[in-house]
Amino acid sequence: MKLRHAAALAGVIILSAGCGSQNSPDKTAAADDFGCKLSKQNAQQICVTAAKENQQNPVIAPGSETRTRRASYPVKTSTGEVAADVLCEIDIVHHSVVYADLVKGPTSKEAADYLQSQGYCSDSN
Repeated sequence: MKLRHAAALAGVIILSAGCGSQNSPDKTAAADDFGCKLSKQNAQQICVTAAKENQQNPVIAPGSETRTRRASYPVKTSTGEVAADVLCEIDIVHHSVVYADLVKGPTSKEAADYLQSQGYCSDSN
C-alpha cells in the first residue's frame, strides 16, 4: 500500500511540473492588446485563488482513485463581466494546482484593468 501511495504522489509531482498552463497565442493576444499579459503563472494563481475560495474538504472513500477536481473558474468584474476564464484541475488531497489553462482572456480594457488590479497580469504595456 505504501508503494501505491508513493507512486500516486510521484504522479502528482510529475503532473504539477509538466502540466502548467498551456496558453495559446490566440488566447493571450487579445489580453496583450488591452495591456494585460496572462502567463502560465497567472493562470495557476487564478486556480489557487479559486481553490481557496471554493475550498471544500471532501472525504475521499477508501480505495477511491478520484483525487482531483476539474472545473472552469471565471474571474468576474464587479459588473459581472467575465474578465478571464481558467480551466483548473485541483488535487483535493494536497490542495494544490495540478493543471491550469487559460480558456478566455479579457476582451475589453475594463476587464484587463480589473485583472491588473487583482494582480493577475504578468506584464503591462
